[in-house]
Amino acid sequence: MDRWNGKIAVVTRAGSSLAQEIIKELIKYGMIVVGLSFRYNSMDDIKEFLDIENAPGIFYPRVCNIKYKEDIEETLNWVKHHFGSLNVLVNNTGYLSIDDITEIDYNDYVESKEISIYGVSNCAIHAAKLMKDNPKHESHILNVNSDINLRFPEETKKFSDFIYEMSTNLVRDFVETQDIFLSSKTPITDIVPFPFQFEPSKMPILREEDVAAAVISALSTPYDYSGCEILKKHNYAWIKPVGDT
Repeated sequence: MDRWNGKIAVVTRAGSSLAQEIIKELIKYGMIVVGLSFRYNSMDDIKEFLDIENAPGIFYPRVCNIKYKEDIEETLNWVKHHFGSLNVLVNNTGYLSIDDITEIDYNDYVESKEISIYGVSNCAIHAAKLMKDNPKHESHILNVNSDINLRFPEETKKFSDFIYEMSTNLVRDFVETQDIFLSSKTPITDIVPFPFQFEPSKMPILREEDVAAAVISALSTPYDYSGCEILKKHNYAWIKPVGDT
């Protein structure tokens, strides 16, 4: 992780407990982290952590609703203006509305599409533009995705589960396509936590710290290998050489 000391990272959905664990780890390694959330006060815990731990990194909270393309552009222009470039993007954004098919609200369906598909994709596209002039070894895009299709039997799923599953599959396809065009310079990693801590308590579960550790592990991977997908279900990672399609 030494090569990332002083480098710039953007983490989306920074108000969530998972993103905050990731941000804390990045800050511990001396990274300058810009956290994005549509609520500024949701990032207060990170600022308190910095005050207590005296971590070597720096944290900048930014209000940004990633379902709006203009917000993403404005925020990443701010990053470019203040830091010149971007080294790491952690896409940690998804939206799931728990409803039956007969009760699901159309606006929730649209919200899921705008955040889980367009938001994630637009963040990656605009981040890649900022990263393209970085020297090798100095950029990485990570998507904290979901495998809800592996969690529950088909007969127990709600309609919203299928909508969310569709969005995560599209994100995974987007990651693979992005990998083809960018991996010669920017490694792409898809991190798939399974099962996460909101699962029934009798099941083995992952904590936020485990997922944050997976992010650090991916960033620590030698540049010649791109962590194509880290599937935490069985504690193994699929890796491939950078540029291999």
